[in-house]
Amino acid sequence: MTRFARIVAAGLAIAALPLCAAATPKHLQILNQGNAAILYLRVGSAENARWGPDLLGYNGAIEVGRGVDVTVDLDGSTCTYDIAATFDDGSTQIDPAVDLCATDRVSFSQSLPQR
Repeated sequence: MTRFARIVAAGLAIAALPLCAAATPKHLQILNQGNAAILYLRVGSAENARWGPDLLGYNGAIEVGRGVDVTVDLDGSTCTYDIAATFDDGSTQIDPAVDLCATDRVSFSQSLPQR
C-alpha cells in the first residue's frame, strides 16, 4: 500500500469514529401504574443483554401513580431495548424488546401482593 493510500485510509477511519461512537439522546416518560414504588430503572440493548446504569439515581424513585422523564442514550445501531424496573420489594419487571425509536412512553403495571 502506498503512503498516500495509507493516509487516506487513516483519514477515513478517523472520520468514521464520531459516527460509530455517537449516541442519540432519547427522552422517555416512565409511568408507574403498579402498586409499589419503582426504585431502580435500567435500560439495555435487547441484542447484547447488558444493562446500563440506574436512571433514577441514588435518591430517585417513581411512586405509585406517578411518572418521571428520563433520557436514554440510543447507540444508533438498534432501536430495540429491554427496560427493567425494580420495585421496593426487590421484584423486577422487564419490558422486553421495546422499540424506543417508535415510542416515548413506557408503563409498568406489575401488581404485587398487598402488604
